[in-house]
Amino acid sequence: MTGKSAPERIGLFGGTFDPIHLGHLQIASQLKKMLHLDEMRMVLAARPALRSVPGATAQQRWQMLQLAMQAYPDLQSDDREIRRRGVSYSYDTVAQLREEMGAHAVIALCIGWDSLVSLPSWHRWQELLELCAVVVVNRPHHEASQTPLHEGLLERLQPVSAELDLRLGEIVEIELPPAPISATQIRDAISAGKGIPRASLTVDVAEYIEQNKLFGLQ
Repeated sequence: MTGKSAPERIGLFGGTFDPIHLGHLQIASQLKKMLHLDEMRMVLAARPALRSVPGATAQQRWQMLQLAMQAYPDLQSDDREIRRRGVSYSYDTVAQLREEMGAHAVIALCIGWDSLVSLPSWHRWQELLELCAVVVVNRPHHEASQTPLHEGLLERLQPVSAELDLRLGEIVEIELPPAPISATQIRDAISAGKGIPRASLTVDVAEYIEQNKLFGLQ
């Protein structure tokens, strides 16, 4: 946009969004406020490397994300992983954004605890940490559910502070109310013939699922 300076603090909230639901949207919106971000970008993982094949196509998931954004104007959608060919790697996304934003900008990659645990299996994960801060949401409360964290990540992990500097390589832990439902539960409910869990979706997304008979809807 001509005449407008680039935002200094950007959050990236990625996912397959299969489908995008209110849990995703509410957590992203809360994080934007808590971290004083200029933008929170919802980044669709078009071709995820470490997950099973999504139930909806990349284009269908993108259309649902666009519909959901209408109810959450404080969030922005980012289609760079759809436009980019090949597997969707977070490193490529953050590296591209870092090149666009410059060295001065704060980039916060927002992930869940499960993603933090699996981070050492990510493509170029150590280089990724040189490009951004990581914000991890909601550590499991039960010790039995906690997989040991890689030592290199554990030493970087710290609770969120009042300063919110979000320095490169820093991993900040934030506790928020957990999402009441997951995308897996939504898909399972639909495929089991229980109908669309409309209370967990924006109206437009629920209607899109119904119109396009997604996730095995009869």
